[in-house]
Formats: sequence, C-alpha cells, structure tokens
Amino acid sequence: MAMIKPMPRIIHRSKHEGCVREIVDVGDVRSLHFGSKAKQSSMSLQNPHTLLLSYTRAMMCCLLFVPEPHSALLIGLGGGSLAKFLHRHFEDCHLDCVELDETVVDLAHEYFYLPQDPRIAIHIADGADFLHYAPTRFHGYDLILVDAYHEDGIAPSITQSQFIADCRQRLAVGGILVLNLWRRSVEFPGLLGLLRHHFGYIDLIPMMDKGNTIALAMDFAPGIKPELLRQRAQTLKQRFAIEAPQFLRQRQTVHISPSGK
Repeated sequence: MAMIKPMPRIIHRSKHEGCVREIVDVGDVRSLHFGSKAKQSSMSLQNPHTLLLSYTRAMMCCLLFVPEPHSALLIGLGGGSLAKFLHRHFEDCHLDCVELDETVVDLAHEYFYLPQDPRIAIHIADGADFLHYAPTRFHGYDLILVDAYHEDGIAPSITQSQFIADCRQRLAVGGILVLNLWRRSVEFPGLLGLLRHHFGYIDLIPMMDKGNTIALAMDFAPGIKPELLRQRAQTLKQRFAIEAPQFLRQRQTVHISPSGK
C-alpha cells in the first residue's frame, strides 16, 4: 500500500522589496523559499540541528581539513542551517553571519530556531561590502562559508575578483573558503577561474543528485595524508551523519601550477 505524502502547508508568507518569502511545512520538514520551488533552507522539526540538504553536508567537508574551527564567517544566512550546526557542535567557535535582508534574519530566529547567542553575531550588510570594508578585527577566520543566493540566482557581488581576493585576505593561515556554486549557471566558469587565480589549491565536490558543486579553496595544498583524511571522513559520518567518505571519493582536485597565480 502506497504511503500518502503529507500535503504542503504554508505557515508564513510575506513580501519584501518585491520578493516573496514563503515558509512551508511538509510533514517533519520546514523549508524556506524565495518565490520559487527551490529550497533556500530546510530543517527537520524534530531534529533542527541536522543538516537536511546534501549540499550543506558537503560544505562541512571543510572539517576534514579544519577539524576544530574557532571562528567562521558565513556569507548568506537563509534559515541558518550552517550557523546552527557550527554553534551546536563547536562550543569554542565564534560565528559572524552576514545577511543582506534583515527580514530573513527574523525568519531564521522565529521559524528555524536560530539561537540568540553572543557566539553568533549577525551583520546586516552586503557580503562583499562587509569583506572589503569591515574593521581589521574581522579577520583570521578558520572558515569562510559562502551560500549567497536570492530568487534570481547567485548574488552578483560574490562573482567579482575583489570578493574572492577579500575572502583570501580575511582567512587565517590554513583557513578554508567554502562556496556553494551552481554548476549550470553562467557564472560558474568565471568563479572557478577566480578561485584558480587567487588560491593555490581547490577541491570540488559535485552533488550527484543536484546541480550544486561545493568548492573548497585553500592557499596551499594541505599536508594531510590520505589515510588521515579517510579517518576524519569516518569521524564526520559517525559524529554528524555527514556522508564524508562518499564526498571524499567524489571530490575533484584542481591542480594549479606555481606560476598560475
């Protein structure tokens, strides 16, 4: 006997500057939409700190290289899935979250249970402007996580060379820039070229069931033995239910010659 799928239930609908914001519950899953069927964030109501969307779990493969982050900058908040995950599991990690739309921040707090906590600092700003103009104290990040999309696609400001250069400058030594990219977009080849220009080592993790590709960019090739990476991948799987061993097998390393930067 076929199971009856639960019907979608819109629990919030609003419009800000012409853009529709919808929050929809389907069974245990609550999702944020920006005027389309595409999910900007999803959350399990029973387990709100679990990373439901596969691309968010792939973004956390940065923990293979930085197992215990102490600081992270998040560009694009959405429902706050990544922020909640890092806040929950890394008690010594301070988070700076940059979101252009203050109404999105309100929705993340009210409907997606983003904590009000001193370890989570919210900055209402354009991500590129924040990186370029923020005071020098906002630097030395172990992780910079970029997931900046609106109803029309990727935010234009993050497709610029200056944005990638500013990310590199704000990272700590050994830090990682992580971007959620849409490989079917016209911006994808250009963004990959910018990463190749500004960074010395890039891993790409294509989502097999989606159009997302996660890019992990580092200044230098990480000196981590393959066996240790496999061990860390198993730890992520056991500790956080992240299919890191699979992602590790899917990754594609972009080799950059020393003269290529």
